[in-house]
Amino acid sequence: MGSDAEPLPSLPMSRVRSATGRPEEVPPVLATALRRALAAESSARGEHRVPAFRLTRSLLGGARAAGFPTAVLAHCLGTTVQSVRTRGGSDGWIAATTFADLAGLPIEVVRAWTADGLLAPQTVDVLGTDCFPASDLVRALIRSGAGSS
Repeated sequence: MGSDAEPLPSLPMSRVRSATGRPEEVPPVLATALRRALAAESSARGEHRVPAFRLTRSLLGGARAAGFPTAVLAHCLGTTVQSVRTRGGSDGWIAATTFADLAGLPIEVVRAWTADGLLAPQTVDVLGTDCFPASDLVRALIRSGAGSS
C-alpha cells in the first residue's frame, strides 16, 4: 500500500469533522491500529500472510463502514484512495484481543465497551475467540473517547 506520500509519522491526526459530519482525519489511536495492521501484514510470512491480509482488510472495511472516507484513510496510510477502496470493501470480524493490541489499549477497555453499551455482546468463533464486527469496534473506540488521545 505504499506511495510517494510523505512519511507516516508526520501526518496530522486531529479529529476535525467536515460540514457533512464525516471525519476529515483519523484519530490517533485508530491510525495506530491501521498502521500496525498494515505493518504486520507487510512483515507476515508463510501461513501468517493470509490472516494478516484479512485483518488489514477487515479493519479498513470497518473504518469505512463506520464513516471514514476512503481519502481520509488513504492519507493516514500514505497510499491511494483506490487501494483503500479495493482493500477495505468489506467489514470483517476481529477478535477483541487483536483489536486491543493493534490500538494499544488494555483488553479491559475493549471489554468494558460491552458493559457500557458501546458494543453489542461479542460473537464467539469456532476457536472460542470473542469477535466483533470491525465497524462496531471502530465506532466504540470513537464513542468511548479513547480515539481522541
